[in-house]
Amino acid sequence: MSRMPSSLTPRKRHVKEVPLEEAELARKAFGNLTEGEREVVREALAVMGRDPG
Repeated sequence: MSRMPSSLTPRKRHVKEVPLEEAELARKAFGNLTEGEREVVREALAVMGRDPG
């Protein structure tokens, strides 16, 4: 599988770069999930953290 040139790939935003409004919306949405849904999100975030590409 070929990768896109780095000039064409979207730049990963670090947590510190996420606007506060977006972070607040995400926090509220996470709070509305069931515990099972939260676990799925945690697992997905862990995978993305290991391989953000």
